[in-house]
Amino acid sequence: MTILTGGRDHLTHRLLLVLRTPRRVAAALALAQGILSGLAIAGYEMGTLGVAALAFSAFAVGVIAILMLDAAHWRPQGIAVGEVVRA
Repeated sequence: MTILTGGRDHLTHRLLLVLRTPRRVAAALALAQGILSGLAIAGYEMGTLGVAALAFSAFAVGVIAILMLDAAHWRPQGIAVGEVVRA
């Protein structure tokens, strides 16, 4: 594998396995971006404590998302956990 060869285990590939169409993947990512943007604006309006609470929440949700997306159900076929790619 070279540097210029794309991987098959990116978020969009994993979402495509479950959502089945590129249109649904794009819609899911747009929805997530809209929610995150709304939360950022809300946190800004709430001040320092609001930003801190949102940062902690985003971190917790991120950890949960990583754990979920690393499950075999979301992993493209042929991608092993902890797989080392050698050239």
